[in-house]
Amino acid sequence: MTEQVTDASFTLNHGPNAKLSLDELHGELTKIRNDGWAMQDEELAYGLRSVAAPVYGRDGSVVAGANLAVQSRDWSSQRIVRELKPVVAEACRDISALLGYTG
Repeated sequence: MTEQVTDASFTLNHGPNAKLSLDELHGELTKIRNDGWAMQDEELAYGLRSVAAPVYGRDGSVVAGANLAVQSRDWSSQRIVRELKPVVAEACRDISALLGYTG
C-alpha cells in the first residue's frame, strides 16, 4: 500500500475529519475490513457523510464497492448506520450474488 498511498496523498483538499497520515489510515482500514463496511464522516468534504460496502466477485475478491453519500446536516452518523447501512449492505450482497459470489 505504501507504493500507492504516499505522504502526498494526504496534502490534497479534504474535510475536517480526514485521516492525515498513512498510520491513521492503516488502523481505519483494518477496522473496515473486519466490519465489512465503512462510513466516512466529513473526511472527504465538510458537510458530507457516506456509507459504503464491498461487492465480491465469484472468487471472493473485492471487485467493486457501493457508496451512498448524504448531507451531514440531514443525517447523523447514528441514523446512517441505522437506516442506510443495511440498504447499502443488502445491495452489495445482491450484486455479489449476481456475480457468482456464494460466501
